[in-house]
Amino acid sequence: MNKDYKSDEMLMNAAEQAAGLLTSNVRTDDYEQMENFHQKMLDQASSKGDEDGLKGFPKDEGSAQTESRIKNEYSAQFQKSTNNEWSLLTQLKTLYERIKDDFSYTLVGAKSIRIRQIEKAFTASKIRHGRLSGETDANSWLLTNLWAVYAIIIVLGCLEVPLNNTVFMAFRLSTGETLIVSFILVLAIPILAHYGGKSFKRWSLKTSMKIKAMIISLVFFVFAFSLGLFRYTFFKAQDMYNVASVENPNVLLSDLMAEVPYSEALQSSEFWVGFVFNVILLLVALILGYISHDSNPEFEKAYVNYHKNRPALIRKRDELVEKEARESKAVGQKSKYAIYFDRFSRIERLHATLYDYVLNFADYTEQLSQEAISTYRSANMKSRGSGSYPSVWDMPLQKVIRLRLPNPLSSPLKDVS
Repeated sequence: MNKDYKSDEMLMNAAEQAAGLLTSNVRTDDYEQMENFHQKMLDQASSKGDEDGLKGFPKDEGSAQTESRIKNEYSAQFQKSTNNEWSLLTQLKTLYERIKDDFSYTLVGAKSIRIRQIEKAFTASKIRHGRLSGETDANSWLLTNLWAVYAIIIVLGCLEVPLNNTVFMAFRLSTGETLIVSFILVLAIPILAHYGGKSFKRWSLKTSMKIKAMIISLVFFVFAFSLGLFRYTFFKAQDMYNVASVENPNVLLSDLMAEVPYSEALQSSEFWVGFVFNVILLLVALILGYISHDSNPEFEKAYVNYHKNRPALIRKRDELVEKEARESKAVGQKSKYAIYFDRFSRIERLHATLYDYVLNFADYTEQLSQEAISTYRSANMKSRGSGSYPSVWDMPLQKVIRLRLPNPLSSPLKDVS
């Protein structure tokens, strides 16, 4: 698993020893050294406060050299006291990343790391877009099962195929070509309407969404009207053809269609029934597009990855783990993934213990440093008498210890049993 296994074990044993001392009830040397240092600083702060106060120093905010020195000395003592813990934290982080990199080249590792990436992306997206509950404003089932949306659109579109197929024969195409044109038209327009619904859902995001939504809406209403008009004209001309062809066999259906006035169609219930049917079909597609998509595309992607792709990855990953465990058990060995899991868990536990200790010790040092500064100010003002003092002394003390700690570790095999 790792060429430096022996040195890695030495590091973790050293961390185990340090963590054991830190979690015991015995007061650590770090705290004893800090307390001794603190007593000396209190004496110095009091003495220096008396001295500066008699001189009327500091006279303004920019001359508080003593307070800056106090802050720097506490920061330096903090670094000195926690030097070993900082070193172990850095080494454990490096070791963790090396094992994690090694693990990523396995099938289980690649899937586990991808799962973690999906989880982190979803968490970040929730925070970034103010969706802390993690809920989507779309229909969650349709959002994660878009195949159902397209299935409904296809079924609805197919309802028009027989009627359109009859009408498109007027173009004198072959039967196969006519059928293909009918299918393409009745599917393409509802699918376009579906994307129109998605654009309406994201109306407020940017101007392009507004333009897209309006153009698509205009297109499909014009289409519904034109198709209804064409159907009415075709069937009306066909009735005329059945009569006229008896007297004139050379009469053309297309010529008769040109003679049908459009105003007549607008007064016909047949036209309006066809038009309304088309509009309903397109509205259903538009509504499906609206309710099956989230108003934010970035959050939608993160949501689908988390609620659809992540469970699938977990199932595949767990199947691989179980298979490897069975094979290892058959030959009397420990699963390599179980070994990875043990090492990740051990490093995380040690890192968390040291991490918490450094944070708590920083808070403790902060309290002591502020006590020393308060002691200096109190002695200074007592010696100063009724003289003025820096206005900044009336404000809360600023933080002395500023830490830049690495984030707590999170094993890519965290949820593997």
